[in-house]
Amino acid sequence: MKKEVLIFIIIIFAVLISFLQGTITGNSIIFGQAVKTEFCEESNIGDLYIKGNCTDKKSTYEDYCLNNSVIEFFCRNNVCTEVEYRCKHGCVNGSCIALCEDSDGGINEKEKGIVIYGGDSYTDYCRENWLAEYYCDGSVKNKGILCEKCRDGRCV
Repeated sequence: MKKEVLIFIIIIFAVLISFLQGTITGNSIIFGQAVKTEFCEESNIGDLYIKGNCTDKKSTYEDYCLNNSVIEFFCRNNVCTEVEYRCKHGCVNGSCIALCEDSDGGINEKEKGIVIYGGDSYTDYCRENWLAEYYCDGSVKNKGILCEKCRDGRCV
C-alpha cells in the first residue's frame, strides 16, 4: 500500500515539474508536450517615470528621450511597438522627470495632504489613531504617526 502511494506522489510531482517548466520558460503545455508560443516582454509595464525596455523575438528596444518626450516601447500582439508621450517636466535617460509635490508642505500631522509623484497621488489617511503621513524626500515616503485622535487624514 505504501509503495503505491509513493509511486502516485512521484507521478504527480513529475507532472507538476513538467507543467512548471513549460510555464517558467514561456512555453505552453498541450497534451504533455511543450509548444513554443509567441514572446514579448516589457520591463517597466508602461511606467513613464522608469526607463524600461521591450524584448520581442526580433530584438530588445530601450525607452529613450526625444526633446521633452519619452519614446516608450510596449508589447502589442507579441511585437514591441513604440509610442511617444510628452513629459510634463522633461525627459532624462529614457524616462520622464518625476517631481514630488506635497500639498501640506512635508510632514505635517495637523493638515491632511496629498502628495503627487509622477502620475500617482497619495493622500494622508487615518487608521484608528494612526496617521499615515505621506511626504516627499526625493520620492514618495510615508511615516506612521500615533495621534491622540485621528480624523480625515490628520491628527486632531
